[in-house]
Amino acid sequence: MRLEGKAILVVPGTFGIGFEVALACARQGARLAIGGADPHNRERALALLGEAGCPQAIACEVELAEEAGFERAVEQAVAAFGALDGACGAPDHFEPGLLGEIDAAHLDRAIARNVRSLFLLCKHAAPAIMAAGGGAIVLLSSVYAQLSGSTSAGYEISKGMAACLARSFAEIYAPQGVRVASVLHGHTALPERGLRDEHPLFRPASAEQALAIAAHYPAGRFADAAEIANACAWLLSDEASYAFGTPLLLDGGLSTR
Repeated sequence: MRLEGKAILVVPGTFGIGFEVALACARQGARLAIGGADPHNRERALALLGEAGCPQAIACEVELAEEAGFERAVEQAVAAFGALDGACGAPDHFEPGLLGEIDAAHLDRAIARNVRSLFLLCKHAAPAIMAAGGGAIVLLSSVYAQLSGSTSAGYEISKGMAACLARSFAEIYAPQGVRVASVLHGHTALPERGLRDEHPLFRPASAEQALAIAAHYPAGRFADAAEIANACAWLLSDEASYAFGTPLLLDGGLSTR
């Protein structure tokens, strides 16, 4: 298993793609620290990880807009596992609104969750990963970092910033043994896990809308959440040892059109 024995922190790791990343890492033998704000989600996510055979997992209270939670989560992970080998930031805040229609508060919310949280994760996780001898950080971006047309200006702007953040941190941390990469995903189907959304996510309003969106993809479908999560787990592993600043594009061919 490519992550056997490694200690990985995922924030948010209690719902959405973040939980799927945690699950993929657990199935590859990782010990998990998952961060989230909802107590029900933290309890439920730990139970699901246990059912998947996760060797060890803890849940940490983290509000994405508050720095203290990130600092505390890193401290708790190191205390529980003795070290921190990697981290994944997986916010995917999405609120509809076109550029000429949104107000500043719309943009502030998107940046706080999709960008600021990633900055805070890197700020606090990187020193711990360096102390463990090196590792990796993976940040969730989107194909809409490179394209328009998502129906959410805040999402597009913040995901573009997330990809830039990964490149900047990659350059800074590479000499200190920490790889940073980003995953640019397209529309992704999330399985029902009994976990509540802790911030707004894109969910098709109907089966008809989902089919209409999927028709834009050469792949003809949304990504399965496991496809995105498995890529994140690979980037966190030693198998991706030459991936520095890599924006891994997983968009079902959407950017070819």
